[in-house]
Parts: sequence; structure tokens; C-alpha cells
Amino acid sequence: MDNNAAEQCTDDNQWQQHEVLTRSGKDACNLCNAPANKSCSACQVKYCSAQHQREDWPTHKNDCCPFKLKTNQKFGRHFVAARRLKAGTLVIQEDPTLCAPRGLPDGSPICLSCCVLMESQGKSSYRCSKCAWPICSPECEQHELHAQNECKIFSERHIKYPPSECEYPTYIVYKVVEILRGVLIKENDPELWAKITNLQCVTELGNKTDLFQDLGKLRNTFGVEDIGLEEDWKRILGILNVNNFSMKGRRNGHGPWFTGYVFLQSSMLAHSCLPNCWWGVSMFPDHKIQVRTTVDVQKGDVLTVPYSYIYNAFGTSKRQELIQDDGEFICKCERCEDPTELNSFTSALICRKCRNGSVLPLHPLVIDSEWQCNICHKKYFWDDINNTIQELMTKLEQCETVTDMENFIKEAQGTVHLNHWLITEAEDAVCQQRMQTLYENDEVTLEERDVHISMCEHLLKVKNLTAPGFSLERGRLLNRLARARFERLDDIVKNNTVEDADEILAEAEFIYVLYDEALCFYKNDITEVLIGIVLRVLLNLQQDSREIVLRDPFLLAHSLDPNYGPDAGYRSWRRSQWEEWLTQREPLHRSAANAVNRRRKHPLNRKPVNTVIIGTPDEIQAAFTGTLDPQGSYYFWSNRMFEIFDIRRTSGGHLIIFRCPPTYISVGMLAGKPVHLNGYSDVKTASGGNLNYERKKKCVQLN
Repeated sequence: MDNNAAEQCTDDNQWQQHEVLTRSGKDACNLCNAPANKSCSACQVKYCSAQHQREDWPTHKNDCCPFKLKTNQKFGRHFVAARRLKAGTLVIQEDPTLCAPRGLPDGSPICLSCCVLMESQGKSSYRCSKCAWPICSPECEQHELHAQNECKIFSERHIKYPPSECEYPTYIVYKVVEILRGVLIKENDPELWAKITNLQCVTELGNKTDLFQDLGKLRNTFGVEDIGLEEDWKRILGILNVNNFSMKGRRNGHGPWFTGYVFLQSSMLAHSCLPNCWWGVSMFPDHKIQVRTTVDVQKGDVLTVPYSYIYNAFGTSKRQELIQDDGEFICKCERCEDPTELNSFTSALICRKCRNGSVLPLHPLVIDSEWQCNICHKKYFWDDINNTIQELMTKLEQCETVTDMENFIKEAQGTVHLNHWLITEAEDAVCQQRMQTLYENDEVTLEERDVHISMCEHLLKVKNLTAPGFSLERGRLLNRLARARFERLDDIVKNNTVEDADEILAEAEFIYVLYDEALCFYKNDITEVLIGIVLRVLLNLQQDSREIVLRDPFLLAHSLDPNYGPDAGYRSWRRSQWEEWLTQREPLHRSAANAVNRRRKHPLNRKPVNTVIIGTPDEIQAAFTGTLDPQGSYYFWSNRMFEIFDIRRTSGGHLIIFRCPPTYISVGMLAGKPVHLNGYSDVKTASGGNLNYERKKKCVQLN
């Protein structure tokens, strides 16, 4: 956006309408170009009449923006909801204006293209053949992110990695690369330069960091003092500080990656430590951001995001420290201004005087504020509080094993609140390290599983307060908790340690609810490899057995965004993974694993799911054209998802297929004949290998 366009961004205008408003000016009808006096309530696109607005809606709805640009003293330019937005609504999707690797304090080399940590790939010594800077592969060497930016400059000027006589840490070296890429936009794309330089670049704290003061020296060290003006370098650095999105993730089959981004639209979102939106960036080479609402947002509400994933885990004082260092502003969100942090007490200490109260800051936004017990009102100086926290942080950093962290948790509970961020960080680390052991080790006791589940539940209770809705933290915890409870239930059923079938079924249904809610986040998550992270299952107890069977694991395509990934490969991968996973769990799921192999042979594969099959064992076996165990259970695929059917022998020698979820089909006996009691209208009978269709309206006796 150029400066003239920026001046036209009034409170009633939409951010994008300078780019795509109408075909012939803002007062022309979007359909016929005639003078217009009506407008779309969401994005202000004009129409000459209500009729033309209705006619254009099938096309316009794809471009209609869910937000408006507003300006005020607290947030500056920011987006508000143009209409009521449900949780999970896509707000923004865009490509980055600028992206570059984000250096690490330990100096580990990072690929300049895909931003992967090279040591994790065993390629820490690999270098670009032209400029000799860290690149993980020949493909990344040729990618435009590197090849069309710093590579040519570094190779022509013989600037090595790290530059000779460089007295700065390696992460500053990567920051210079990031700034250089931004400065090169001025020469390579003047139109984009006009837009990016219109972003805010002066921070609340006045751009007083050491890096601003040392930019001239850094340019000389890198030998790029003649590239761009010094004011251009300072402007880009300011833009990066104010508008930067930082992300770390893990690529499928690759190591972790660390990247910083600048997005034109997403940069207008206000920061909050209690955001109503969440964002994720797809993996290299796309780097496309998606911003979605995590909770229901009302019309006019400010749209907020966390600028970095790491902020939410900490207490207010630590968050303020990180935000002021990275973004050079003071966060004044609802969570930061509340001493209790929305009753989560993630910063609270236990009062040393009364032992019952929580010690909280009197002025949370003032770093050196006094703290006070909320019961006995004893006051504590900041230095005293800070020393206690620093000692605990040092102890946590020294923990090397799960046992060390568990001992730390027990010790810290006598000093800080149970929800304190140091304890939840330790619990999260314990849960992550325990997962593989608990899932793969058959010798794990129920007590060990209960401890793991208890930690997951505690973490989830905290995140329900600090990261509500469809957030990354809750999605991961819900998935982790569901998996832990499933493994526990699996053990109980295999060992026959619970006699109450209703109790097991209730737990199975609760596990399904957990997975289903986790899916609300993961089905829209573009930062993770969905398969292998989400195992959406429905557990059901068979009436004649205490075995647990799985329903709908991996097969999420019916509820996923149809544009997610290459559809054919996605589904094929899932089927093979499902079969392999079930096969490994034999004999518990042998029948279900075998059913996958017989999937396409079933004539019912594309039939309605509310179907009952009545017939003799031989007739049904012939109808299925597959091997049928009259004494066991039979599984097959339906057209939508996994459906599990129970085949049961009646006194009349008939087999009835029960539809499991959402309810069992009720079947009774009348004069030695099975009676269908649920009133399903679609009934099929097997005769001589043929399936015959009959329509029944009410409860009927089947001959």
C-alpha cells in the first residue's frame, strides 16, 4: 500500500479495499459499475441496488472480508470483526512479504532457505557452493529465497560465514540477513517496498535497542555499507521488531525449523496474551499464514493474536520481558493487567507468612512492582520475588531426566502456586517424555498411567483459562489426554479388571469427545503433519465381549477442509497407516485389520448406513462375497467413515448386523423370528447370495 492509499484508510474502510474494491472506483456498483449508494456491511463494497448485491453474492462471498480497519490510541491501526465470527472462522490467508531464518542463541547453523536446524540433519558442515553459507541441500541452494537475495552479494564480495572479525553472536548474523532481504525489496520490487514501508516501524519504547545503535558497524562488518541507505536499514529493523511473527516447528522427516515473517495484512492484528485468534504458517516452501478465530467473536471486537507461540506459557513478568525485548512494546492486554491472570495464578507464589495466600503483583505492568499476599496482605519487594523465581528457573534448567523434573515439581509446589508457569512447564516436559514410554511399553502400570493423565488434566485446566477455544495448546493437550485415557482403557479391557460394561462405554464415549474437540483445532492446522498427530477414535464395547474396537481412526476426510493437501495421497497414506497400526495391535483388532483388506469387496460399501441385514449365515456369507465368521464380529467400510457392525446369532439361526454409533439397533424376538424395533425403513434380506430391498415403515416382524 502506498502512502496516499494509507491516508484513505479511515475507520469505515477495509484494509484490502485499496487493492480490490470495485472495478471503477469506490462509488461504483461492483456488478454493473453504475453509481452506487448501498454497500456490503462486512467489507463496504458498493452496489447500486439490493438486487445487484444479491446477484453478486455467489461471487463476492469469496472475497468478502470478515474484518475492518480501525484506528485508536491504544492499538493504532488494527482490525475489528466486521460481523459475528464463529470459532474456527478463517480470517486471513496470505503469503509473506518477508521471511528469513531466525538465529538461535547457541549459534547452531540454520538453512538460509528452508530454515531447518542443520545439525538435526547431520548436515551442519554443508555449505552453499556459491557463497559458502549454511544450506542444507542443493535444492535449497537454488531456491529463490536464498539465490535471489543474499547469495549473489555474499559470493561476489567473498563474505564468509560468519564474517571475519565479527564480534556479534550468530543469531545477530541471521538478523542481518533478515534485514538485508528487506532492504533488497526496495531495488527488486518498488511497489512492494512502498507497501511494506507503510507498516509501523517506531515502537512504544522508541527503538532504543543496541542493534539500532550498531547497525552502521554491522553493515561495515558485512561489507554491505553501500547497499541501501542507513535509514532503510533502520526502517526495516523497526518493521521487523513491530510486525514480526516468529515460529518454530518440525517438518515431516526433517528437523526443527525457526523462521521469522512479515505479513502485510496479519501485521495489522493486535497482540494479546489472551488472543481470540490463532495463526499458523505452512511449511517450506509455501510459508502461507492462516489466521483463524479460536472463540466466537462478536461484531466490532478487536481481532488479536500472540505474535509468538512462546509467550503464552509464561507468567506476566516473564512475558513482558520477552515482549519488550522482541517487539519493544508493553502489552496491556486483559491477562497482563490482571494480577491473577484470569484466575489462573500462573505467576503466583505461596505466601511465606500465612502459607495459605497467593502472592501477586500490585501493579502487573510495572516490572519492579511490589507484591502482596491476597489473604494476610504481607508485602514483598520485587527483588525478593525475582530471586526466588531465578533460583527455581536455574533448578529446572539443571534437570536432565524425568525423575529430576518430577522431583522439581514436588519441591516447587511448596514455593509457588500449583498453576505457576514453572510447574506447568515442567509438567509439560514430563508428559512429552513419558508419552512414548507409556504408549509402547506393555509393562506400564495403571498407577503410572493415572499420574500421566492427572498431569495432562491439570495442564488442560490451566490452558482453558489462558488459551481458551481452538488454540494450539488446548488442541495438543486434548489429543494427548485422549490418547492417554485410551491406552488406560485398553489395558483395563484386555486385563478384564472392570466388570461394569456401562462404565467402560461411558469412558470410551468421553475419549471420543476429547478427540473430537482436538480435531476442531487440528483439522485447520497447517503447521503440523496431521496424520500421526491426531488419532480420532470412537471406542465401543461389544455386548458379547470385553474387547475394545476402534471407529474412525485417521479417516478424517469427511470433516477436513477439502483443500488440505493432495487428497488422493492423503487418504491412501491414512489407510495404510490405519492397517499397519491395527495389525500391530493384534489380536485385539485383528478383525478390523482384516476388514481393511476386504474393503472393496463389500456390496454394502456404498449403501446407506441405516441398513439391517437379515439372513442365514450361509446367505449373508454369500452376499458379502468374503470370509465370514458366524461366531465372531464383522467389520466393513461404509461410504462416509468407519461403521462397526455386530453380527449376532439368534435362536432362529439368523444373523443380525447392528449399527453401533450413535445408538444400537434394537432387535427382539417374536415367535422365533427377529423383530426390528427401531423403525428403520431400509431393510435388506439375503437370499441365495442376493440382497433384496424391502421398505418397512414401523416395527415389523421379519419372515
